[in-house]
Amino acid sequence: MTELILLRHGKTALNEKKVYCGSSNPSLSAQGIKETKRTAELLNAFEPDCVYASEKQRALQSAQIVVPDMPVSAVSSLCELDFGEFEGLGADEISHRMPDEWQAYLDNPYGFRFPSGDSVSCFLQRSSEAVRQISKRHQGQRILIVTHKGVITAALSSYLHGNLKATFQYDVRPSGFARLKIFQDISVLTQLY
Repeated sequence: MTELILLRHGKTALNEKKVYCGSSNPSLSAQGIKETKRTAELLNAFEPDCVYASEKQRALQSAQIVVPDMPVSAVSSLCELDFGEFEGLGADEISHRMPDEWQAYLDNPYGFRFPSGDSVSCFLQRSSEAVRQISKRHQGQRILIVTHKGVITAALSSYLHGNLKATFQYDVRPSGFARLKIFQDISVLTQLY
């Protein structure tokens, strides 16, 4: 059995503004640091054999707070979706500036490509596969992956449903995590915080 914790990074100033933040690289806010320290206390008994993180500053900082004495392997395929021209904007602003693009996104989120950014379906495939490859490489171990909401929800859909169609049915808040036990033919969600 492999035990996997998928931890979302702590809050940043951009999360607090409720704007799209994928390719941007902000550090944790004071609130994000505080909440991540609280999560670290919850995960104190979990002693990972290995730690991976997105290359983004917010994920690396969160990993350092949770497991300060462990080396962290930064992986680009664990980075969040690039929201392109939506980056740094809130939903209301996007709907006013780019109403056609916003409606296209709402109508078909899985098939959407963000203007000057990523294709949602390609991102979901890339990120869920990255998590699976790490899990296979460390089969039978305890793994901590510190990453982003999109990566975590794609991995949950892939492991628990066998496809990516349930990605938008999960919500993991900043400093929240999902804990999975992965057996040969089945994955079990044991905790969602």
